[in-house]
Amino acid sequence: MSQKNKQSKSKKQYADNFYYPFVNPNITYGFYKTSEGDIRKSKFIKLSFQRKDIYHAENSKSVVCKLKCYLSFNVPDFMVTEMMKFTSFEVTGVAICSDDDTFELNKGKLIASAKAENEAYRVARNMLKTMLQQYENFLIGVRSQLDMFESFSKHNNDFIERVVAE
Repeated sequence: MSQKNKQSKSKKQYADNFYYPFVNPNITYGFYKTSEGDIRKSKFIKLSFQRKDIYHAENSKSVVCKLKCYLSFNVPDFMVTEMMKFTSFEVTGVAICSDDDTFELNKGKLIASAKAENEAYRVARNMLKTMLQQYENFLIGVRSQLDMFESFSKHNNDFIERVVAE
């Protein structure tokens, strides 16, 4: 059977499946090929810092940075989970100058911002780990169902052979 016939048979076989038009088995999420043939990383998951507010009280040796963050996903609709819909969060970073040091506001702002960003990365990592666990649990169920369908098919084939042999 030619490759073209196999493809058309495969498409016809899954024509009634609602999700089939949305599934491309050749997609590797997170990577893409340039026109020169180079493989590059894509930002299909992106952490954005939407708003940064810096607070410093006069005569204080501390700076606080509040950062509003958003985790966005560029994935097909059928892959979107409820958790992906609520990915906005706020984090705080605090820089405190020790009594032995001279306080510099600009350094304090930089340190507080970096600490807030580190907290945002920690929160985003935890969110992604939770999502990954959800997908892994789902895949365990899918694999189990695949095995079950295979055993049902084998059972029916055995039944057909017995009926034909009678």
